[in-house]
Amino acid sequence: MWLYLLINEQAGNGNGKRVAREVTQYLDEQDISYEAIYTAYPFHERMLIHELLEEKKLVSWPQEEEGKPFPLLIVIGGEGTLHEIINTIQDPTIPIAYIPVIKNEFTKNCGITTSPKKRIQQILATKEPMAMHTLYYQEQVSQASGICFSHLGIGLSAEIEKNVQERKRNQLFKIHPFYFMPKFYTVMKNISFHNGFPICLEYQGRKWNFPHTLFCSVTNRKHFFSIEEENLEENTKVESEFMIIEKRSWLHLIRIAFSLWRHRPQNSPLIFTGEGKQLRIISTVPQYLHFDGQIWNPQPIDLRLMPSYQYFWETKNSKEN
Repeated sequence: MWLYLLINEQAGNGNGKRVAREVTQYLDEQDISYEAIYTAYPFHERMLIHELLEEKKLVSWPQEEEGKPFPLLIVIGGEGTLHEIINTIQDPTIPIAYIPVIKNEFTKNCGITTSPKKRIQQILATKEPMAMHTLYYQEQVSQASGICFSHLGIGLSAEIEKNVQERKRNQLFKIHPFYFMPKFYTVMKNISFHNGFPICLEYQGRKWNFPHTLFCSVTNRKHFFSIEEENLEENTKVESEFMIIEKRSWLHLIRIAFSLWRHRPQNSPLIFTGEGKQLRIISTVPQYLHFDGQIWNPQPIDLRLMPSYQYFWETKNSKEN
């Protein structure tokens, strides 16, 4: 196996540099061949991936030419880096291995370790890829489409993600008393000033209108499964989970917060949750939107979601317990 390490050293507030150093040091010690490719500026990974594809250095699984070492792409970065790479490759049968630089939603939900040495050992011990559920999206207003592998948010959830990222990048904010809990600080601030917005949700042949939406999120049911053809056909019918919260009063929000704190949103009449294979979310009022931490500027939204998959260099045994 030949390894291509695509490294974003700036990911995770610069933590990518340390993780990459630990990974390459281990590979050097084990005398394992690899090529390290570094991003130099935002979205540079798009050009780097295009170059690898044009030179046919990345191939689908299984490899057609027998006897040659399989070229495996290993991404060292955050959720945003991984999102850009998956959407640049646009071929779910080209396997990707992922080494996170910090704990994020993807690593938590999939049980992926954040120890660089342990993670590269797991990747090297894996013999073939598995498939993972993803969401294919089509945004009709901007005519954009792509893959969301973890989660997406509209409105407040996207604003919170945006503000947290900005605060983490702001070095001056480190002297702020809320530095160690930027998400809590940002949530409270955004809830106070967010007025709510109307959305229409379509799923299972029905329409639901929410005139004062505060929070809307869709989460991919992330788990790995074998890549046999019958498994792919069956598992790509999996339903995604969504949650919608409306803003009515502070008492209402306190009750919602208590329900979420107890991890029982499905049991709360104040929170609308459900599952669906194909979803459509419409908002005529411009809102922030985020896919896997990638922020879109405010715009009207007409979003269609459907199940898809992506090959990952992963085994069930490599998942963190």
